[in-house]
Amino acid sequence: MKRFIFSLLAALVTLPAFNLSALTVVAPNGGENWTTGCPYAVQWTIDNTTGPVKIELYKDNAFFMTICSQVAAGTTTYTWIPSPNVVAGTTYKVKVTSLTSAAGFDFSDGNFTIGLGNLAVVSPNGGETWLKGSVQQILWTDNICDNVRIELWKGGVYNSLVTASAPSNGTFSWTIPDVATLVPGNDYKIKIMSTSSVSGTTSQVYDFSDANFTIGASALTVVSPNGGETWVTGCPYAIQWITTAAAGTVKIELFRDNAFYLTIASQVPAGMSTYTWIPPVTVAAANTYKIKVSSLTGTALFDFSDANFTINGGTLTVISPNGGETWLKGSTHQILWSDNICDNVRIELWKGGVYNSLITASAPSNGSFSWAIPNVNTLVPGSDYKVKIMSVAVNSGASSQVFDFSDASFTIGGTSMLTVITPNGGETWCFGGTYQITWIDAVAEYARIELWKGGVFSSIICNSTGGPYSWSIPATIAAGNDYKVKVIGLTSSGSVDFSDNNFTIGQGSFIIVTSPNGGEAWARGSTHIITWLDNISWNVRIELWKGGAYYSLINASTPSTGSCYWAIPATIAPGNDYKVRISAVSNSGTAPLADLSDNNFSILGSSAVPGITPFGVVKIYPNPGNDLLHVQFQGTADTPVTIDLFDFSGDAKLHMVLDAIQTDGTVDLKIPSLAEGNYLIVVTADQKIISRNNILIRR
Repeated sequence: MKRFIFSLLAALVTLPAFNLSALTVVAPNGGENWTTGCPYAVQWTIDNTTGPVKIELYKDNAFFMTICSQVAAGTTTYTWIPSPNVVAGTTYKVKVTSLTSAAGFDFSDGNFTIGLGNLAVVSPNGGETWLKGSVQQILWTDNICDNVRIELWKGGVYNSLVTASAPSNGTFSWTIPDVATLVPGNDYKIKIMSTSSVSGTTSQVYDFSDANFTIGASALTVVSPNGGETWVTGCPYAIQWITTAAAGTVKIELFRDNAFYLTIASQVPAGMSTYTWIPPVTVAAANTYKIKVSSLTGTALFDFSDANFTINGGTLTVISPNGGETWLKGSTHQILWSDNICDNVRIELWKGGVYNSLITASAPSNGSFSWAIPNVNTLVPGSDYKVKIMSVAVNSGASSQVFDFSDASFTIGGTSMLTVITPNGGETWCFGGTYQITWIDAVAEYARIELWKGGVFSSIICNSTGGPYSWSIPATIAAGNDYKVKVIGLTSSGSVDFSDNNFTIGQGSFIIVTSPNGGEAWARGSTHIITWLDNISWNVRIELWKGGAYYSLINASTPSTGSCYWAIPATIAPGNDYKVRISAVSNSGTAPLADLSDNNFSILGSSAVPGITPFGVVKIYPNPGNDLLHVQFQGTADTPVTIDLFDFSGDAKLHMVLDAIQTDGTVDLKIPSLAEGNYLIVVTADQKIISRNNILIRR
């Protein structure tokens, strides 16, 4: 027995050693997230064996299920789709076991996750309005690999199936059925779920719209005309509607008084939503029209304009000549009118209420036609002419005619013997300026002068004048660049002419205060020169302003010569917030032509020395080489004064005229010859300025 055991041990010792297979799980190896329904690769490595393997799923380190009971030898990858029956969890591992060696196996190094995935509805997600028959895109996001099922829910209850299965690519084009069973409402939602969820598993992958959306009743709506519009025969208009693919080809009809009137278009291709229509002149004028748009693929799908609109022949009004004008044979004039038609117009000349001749058979309806009046014997001068303008379409025999006559008669005269010279075009004349109106007349006669604006009479400049006329332009005239002058001879009916071209009347007038303009100090009782610049011929009004408000009147009306003497009253309150305002007198009643001092100046109090009164009249006697300054003032015997002469700015002292005099009455002071201009005399008493006077030297 011992020998047997020894022999067995010896035999075992002599057997080759058992070589264990090296098998290693590569994926999943920990941290992965796998979704049920999606394919994944289970991977491993194996050495020294070509035998088959078994793949198992463990959960919480305990066997859960067999993934594959046998994978052929030589294979190291197996594609596995986790079924929806796999419970979602984060503690899964894969075990790969060799079937030829019980010791050959390996687990995932760490846990991985298996879940059902996620899905979220994007649109409709609340607030949308989708019409029956329209095509809409249902949108969602997901990370699943299964197809999706889409359902329509209403009021929290399943309503109908949108699609049983669609690829989970995030979008589905839904043609909303235009059927009676789909009741319009605002309590609809969409539910999207994985098709594998239908198998009855407890864990479903799905989502609803977050909030309700609306399904509307119609997929065809008339937009224009929809009530209140006015359309004119002969003009193009856009009939517009909202449609969907369900409407297909449509028909457009015109209804009047809610009854069929005519067919506008018998067939408009699918996909169009606008049709251009020109109402013919044969359409009777009325305000009870509606448009009907109908689907040709479904008789129940149509819509009318919500309210009535109007169709008529339009309007046309003659503006010129409209009565009272005198136009000469051989001259050129603008026939003017207003209209809202799209057709060309025909213009006729009528005399004494009877058709006379054709001016033009067809002209664009742009409101203006240049008419060269023929200088022919067949056109007899007279005062009973009118112009008739009508739509060309009127000649088709339509019962409703669009036309108008001049309101009153105008005159066609013989060839003119009078020619306007100025203004004749291109001039600019300013308010307040005075300008010469001139003309040449073969007949020595008085004439009336009229002002015309935009081809229309504006006002009479002069009823009767015998020659060139000086016209001061009033500020009440509107500014404009479309003025002409008309000169009419009062003796000969043939003597009349307009400016050849337009001239301008504008706001070119100005007034600019130059003194006092800021910083001056003028004493009460002194006399100063107020100066300004202007280009007007009116008188001016001069006012004193204090603290930004009117204070007192300096001069109600003085010629616009550019200067005015002002003896400052002793009653004015001293202050440093004064300004002078100068305005055009004849400009009152309109926007005033005026100017204020740019900055404040000061008015000083009366003499600070008792017994001294400011200067009275200051005069200059221009004796060449020996100018005499004649000064009159009052003082006292015991109050000496000093008189200094400065340039106008007061900065440069030119001469001390008198020093420390004690006198009163009148004093003649000799000063050197000075150039023409403005100067300043300052009187000082007891080292205090008691008077500052501006003087003007003229030669």
